[in-house]
Amino acid sequence: MVNEQDSVLGFPSGLKFWPYAFFRNVTTAIRTLHLSVNYMVGKTVKNLALPDVTLAPGEAREVVIRDIMTKEPEVADINLVFNYAGDYGDVLPATGSTDATANYVFPVRAQPVAKSGTKTSIFWLASGGFDTMYTVWNPLGISQELLATIHYGTKGEAYNLPLHLEPYASAMIDIGELMRTQQPDQEGKVIPFDVQHGSLDISHATGNPEDLITAVMSGGIYNPQKATCGATCNICSGMTSVNFIPNPFSLLVGGSQQGAFSYSVASGSQYDISGGSQWSSGATSIATVQTTGQSNPGLTTGVSPGGTTITALYYGGIPANAGQVCGEGSWTCPTISPIGGSGSAPVSSPFVVAYSSYIPVDHVDGPSNCTCAAPSCTLLPGSYPEIYMGDGGRGTYRTTESVVVDSEKQSWNSFFQNTGITRNYSHGSPANGSTLSAADEDGIQYDCNLWNDKGQAPIDFSHDESFPYAHQAQSHFSGSSSNPLEVPAPIQWDMRTLIDTTNPVAPTALVNYNHTCYPAHQIKVNGQVVYLYQPPSNDVTYIFGCLALQQGKIVGQQSKSTTVPVHP
Repeated sequence: MVNEQDSVLGFPSGLKFWPYAFFRNVTTAIRTLHLSVNYMVGKTVKNLALPDVTLAPGEAREVVIRDIMTKEPEVADINLVFNYAGDYGDVLPATGSTDATANYVFPVRAQPVAKSGTKTSIFWLASGGFDTMYTVWNPLGISQELLATIHYGTKGEAYNLPLHLEPYASAMIDIGELMRTQQPDQEGKVIPFDVQHGSLDISHATGNPEDLITAVMSGGIYNPQKATCGATCNICSGMTSVNFIPNPFSLLVGGSQQGAFSYSVASGSQYDISGGSQWSSGATSIATVQTTGQSNPGLTTGVSPGGTTITALYYGGIPANAGQVCGEGSWTCPTISPIGGSGSAPVSSPFVVAYSSYIPVDHVDGPSNCTCAAPSCTLLPGSYPEIYMGDGGRGTYRTTESVVVDSEKQSWNSFFQNTGITRNYSHGSPANGSTLSAADEDGIQYDCNLWNDKGQAPIDFSHDESFPYAHQAQSHFSGSSSNPLEVPAPIQWDMRTLIDTTNPVAPTALVNYNHTCYPAHQIKVNGQVVYLYQPPSNDVTYIFGCLALQQGKIVGQQSKSTTVPVHP
């Protein structure tokens, strides 16, 4: 800041600022400085080369640049540029501006010129007589489109000010002046008068952190009446963390799950880079993953039971979060490439747990009393059975509910339930436990040897899953049904199947069962029968006692542990 400033800034009338620059060579070798001054006259950029300065080892010297003020009295700020052959820190600069009395001193930290991501001033103040001023300089020979975002308020409000900087041009941002004049931003928003503090970002106009900038930002908090001032504290607002989800994956053999890879920046924003990342699996025999160039990068598929790691690498060159800089020192915002993330991918074998019962259904067209010999006997319309023949002379509905679970604390919404007309599959093996003769299996519809397709069984299903311990899953089936042509007398079941994969190559299952003593009840895991109950009798007295009187109910029993197949 040089010359007399605008009175709106609050400085005493007639106060002028003069630039100062001191350099010290802290090495044991000669260092030669090449210097130039860049400044704005109105909207015109001017450059002035200064004589080289050679510093002996340990030498300190002032470089006089205040003469520019006499040549350009309208100049409000200047940029001093220097370079030398050597390492950063070989030459210590002390630069800034001051008034003739040295009561007002604005130190300006020297900054390297380099590509970077967003630069953030973490605090500005505009209250109690204090104000904050920033200068943003474009050190390149090409124009840049930048965006100044002023953050304020408890709700994260933002004021966006586009900055078009021609080659070597600079722009000044005065927070207090923006508030006093209520200058609207590109979206018509203004900073309220009662705002006292906030932060400021300088980024590429796109707002994308991977669109790098080459800009120098300098800021100062000052009180023109108390003659106090100080530099702002700045950070490189780059990447703060990577996000790899899900971690762990939840995979079944043959199942897939989409992975996502993103990174977060200091502002809290997240950027998804899944599609541009290179994905790989640590063991393709266990799980495979699609990578960049394929239809769904990150889509991971289970191949066989086991565990592996899924990794994503991104080579875009993302700005790093370089931390806070409040004192002297290098303030560059480096980029990182590649960045990577990984997640574990346990692949589990699914376990299909299925409950079945066989609900008897009467034949409503009615048979004769079945005194004739099968298979010549046929049904007579309007005739009805004289006795309750049980499942040996009745049709059945097969009722099934099943769910897919594994022992890694997950279940899938593949639960299904169905009721459908069925007949016993083969002689001597009806699931309802009755003993049929060969004649009962003649397959002739409506004869007294097989009653098989009339009526509708009302059924009420429910199920839930839980995971009591590591490597365990419990599937709970419960429900009720009844023979639609009898006095409602519920067939009931409450079955808890516990699967244990402590030994992954030989998982086991057992059933804690509660059910009526009629009809048959069956639990299968991956097709293996774990529990099967068959009624000891099918005569009418037994069935009536089981259902109508709820006698002989089987409660609180547990089956033996049974080894089940790894795959369905």
